[in-house]
Amino acid sequence: MARIADSQRPRPDFTDPPVIEIALSVGFSPLSRYANAHSGLFSRRYAKTFKNVEEHPAYSIQPVGGSQETRPKIEIVDGPPPIRTWLITNDGSELLQMQRDVFAHNWRKTGSRQEYPRYESVRSRFQQYFQSFVEFIDEEDLGTIEANACEVTYVNHIPTGEHLQASGNLEELMTLWSWPHTTFLAKPREARFTAQFLIRDDNDKFIGHLNVDVKPAYRLSDNSEIVVLSLTARGMQFSDKIDELLSFFDLGREWIVRGFTDLTTPKMHKVWGRVR
Repeated sequence: MARIADSQRPRPDFTDPPVIEIALSVGFSPLSRYANAHSGLFSRRYAKTFKNVEEHPAYSIQPVGGSQETRPKIEIVDGPPPIRTWLITNDGSELLQMQRDVFAHNWRKTGSRQEYPRYESVRSRFQQYFQSFVEFIDEEDLGTIEANACEVTYVNHIPTGEHLQASGNLEELMTLWSWPHTTFLAKPREARFTAQFLIRDDNDKFIGHLNVDVKPAYRLSDNSEIVVLSLTARGMQFSDKIDELLSFFDLGREWIVRGFTDLTTPKMHKVWGRVR
C-alpha cells in the first residue's frame, strides 16, 4: 500500500512537465447569507489584479465518505440558482472562483512560452486570497467558513505526433495501458480510462481519493489533437484553520506527483526532462 512516509526516494521532478493548469479548492458548508452580489464586493479588493469577471454555474466538490465515493446530495433551493463567480487576470493565467460553498484558485498556462510557476507559488497565492476571503466573510457577517473538503487538481496536455503517435496509442504514455494481440481488432483510434486510488495517512486511515482521468481532446488554440491527463486528490478536511487545509494540499500534491510518475512511461519522462 502506497504511503508517502514509506518512500525514501526524493520526489520526482521534471524540467518541462506537460501541466497546463493547477487548481486548489476548498469546499465548506453553504453560507446562508451569502449572495452572488457579495462576490462583486469581494472583487473590489483585487480590482487591479483581476480585471475580468465571468459568471458560471455553481460547482460542487463531491463528498468523500469512507472508502467508497458517496452519492452527491440533491439540494432543493428557492429562488435563482447559485452562481459561481470567476475573477480573471488580464492574461488569463490566474483565476479565483467563489460561491457560497466553494473557494478556488487556479493557475493556467496561456502561452507556449509561459513559465510554469511551480506548486509552491500557486499555494502561496491561494493562501493569500483565501485568507482575504475568510476575512471578508467575517467583516460582512455572512457566517463562518467551516471547511469539509479539499481538492488539488493538475491538468496535463500531451500533444500527439512526435512522441505520442495517436491518442489511441496510450501504451506510449501510460504504464497501465497495453494493447494485446488480437485476431480481428486493430489498435483503437482513441482510448480513454479512469482510475481511483485510496489515499491513506501514515496510520492507515482513509483520508481521500486520487482520481485519474485520461481522454482524447482537441486543443482550442490550434485545434490539434491532444490527450488530457487529469489527476485530482480529493479529501475530507473538517477544519477552519488554513494551515490544516494547506497541509492536505501538500499531501494531495505529493500523491499527484508520485502518482503521475508511476502512471506514465519512462519514454515520456525523458521528453519532459525528468531529473530525479
